[in-house]
Amino acid sequence: MGQPWSAFRPLLNAYGSIIDVKAPAPTAAIMATRTLMDFEGLTDTTGQPLQRPRLIDSMSFVPTSQIPVDGDVGTATDASEIFVGNFSGLYFLMREALSIQLLREAYAKTGEIGFLCHMRADVVINYPQQFTVITGVRPAAE
Repeated sequence: MGQPWSAFRPLLNAYGSIIDVKAPAPTAAIMATRTLMDFEGLTDTTGQPLQRPRLIDSMSFVPTSQIPVDGDVGTATDASEIFVGNFSGLYFLMREALSIQLLREAYAKTGEIGFLCHMRADVVINYPQQFTVITGVRPAAE
């Protein structure tokens, strides 16, 4: 992997690409749990935990199991992604109120009750340039 600090290079590049277009600086990076563990496990040449570079030190690193770690990138089959951005500019909007209907007839034979739920919602980004995706993220070498 080269120098341990080079593992932060994709995050620094993402940060730079966002501020280069005069978008608000990133506040968070959403990543697979495996990726977070790789960043947290970085050490310097003396075995001490590696500090994040100053530019990304205040960013929240948010782990989720919803980002796959088995993507195909080139010959790799274990790639993932990191979503970087200023999430204060991302909004969830309800376009139609939540509707819940009781379905008694559909389950009358078994004595069960079902529900039919419907809602229309959107995700709105007020300034798309404040987000970027890092692709091809591979697990750290052992």
